[in-house]
Amino acid sequence: MARPNKLIAWALSLTLLMMNVPLSPAVEAAFTDIAGNWARDSIEALAARGIIGGYPDNTFRPDAPVTRGEFASLLATAFPTPATGETTFSDIDNHWARGAIQALADAGYFEGYPDGRFRPNQAITRAESAVALIRALGLGGVEGFATEEAATFSDVSVSHWGANEIELAAYLSLFPPYLRDELGPEETLTRAEAAWMLHNALRIGRTAGTITMHDETTGIVAVRTHDGRVRDFRTAERATILRNSEMADVEQLREGDEVFVVSDRFGNPRLIVAAGSEPRTDIGYKLLNVVQGLFTPEDLRAMASGNWNVIRERTREALYTYLVEEADIEPYEAEALLAQDWDTLGEAARERLIGAVSDYFNVAPELTRALLAQDWKTAREQAQLELSQQVLNYLLQQMESAQSRAG
Repeated sequence: MARPNKLIAWALSLTLLMMNVPLSPAVEAAFTDIAGNWARDSIEALAARGIIGGYPDNTFRPDAPVTRGEFASLLATAFPTPATGETTFSDIDNHWARGAIQALADAGYFEGYPDGRFRPNQAITRAESAVALIRALGLGGVEGFATEEAATFSDVSVSHWGANEIELAAYLSLFPPYLRDELGPEETLTRAEAAWMLHNALRIGRTAGTITMHDETTGIVAVRTHDGRVRDFRTAERATILRNSEMADVEQLREGDEVFVVSDRFGNPRLIVAAGSEPRTDIGYKLLNVVQGLFTPEDLRAMASGNWNVIRERTREALYTYLVEEADIEPYEAEALLAQDWDTLGEAARERLIGAVSDYFNVAPELTRALLAQDWKTAREQAQLELSQQVLNYLLQQMESAQSRAG
């Protein structure tokens, strides 16, 4: 007579076989159907780590679809997240992946549907999996990657609900290599694709902390992590830097910035997300590059006291040369602009000039438009007159300091 524990094991195996549910990785990690499969290395790596499993017949079934419940289970295993019990769905009470679904929903990685259901047995799409994976990596709040001009996939517009996360996933090389021009965002994710994406996500390094030092010459950024360690990162041209949700250069990073560094498996930074105060000196440095060589300390002192007439004569020649030689503006248009002869210019020409002047002075087109129209109320709202005067005082100090050092 068979022992009770053998009967239980036999019954469990039979039940799993009938349900067509993948076995846990601990049960089986050698698969008979992945030889030559493009994702074989990822599948075996995840199986060895106990993240993904196969079926009782020793197959992995790489082309089989993945359900939302299955992907939630995989993601929760790869990125352990405790459940808080705050999120509930009406259709997961008796589902085998309820704990994982609950945990990921509580963390904001997964969302349900307006009718209150999660639909755990519904096949998950490539777009849904990418969004959940990016959020699990801690990058769900990173904005600014999805633009029409730099879209990776022709079938994912900037208006797509997951466009930003999809662009981030593409930038971090999380998608299978054969997905190039088109993603097929609503296509069902396969088990091989899920393994590839999870494996590559787990190879990404993530470091959160505070910048303690950055060297503009070498590009080295030192980060003190939350556990007190200090790590040095050498930035490179392929690294994207976002500071306060805007694209930035390493020179714009500041000591004291809170930072999140995403690096490749070799430790090279791919993405640096920084947040910190915006010192007024940052604005000063930008303006200093514009006015250096155009104004003397006496000019700046006059402007700081409210005498802005010096600008017209000082900048007339330099601005005319820039508009004609570099911005491809017709000479008569540049003359009309400098003389404020709007009757000579059509609407299209005015807009082109506004854009060129904005680029020259590195200011918003709205401010340029208001200034050229002498709409001082709008100009004050755009430029914040008080801040402008403080920046001018800063520029004066910088210029006088530079002259003192040169003397």
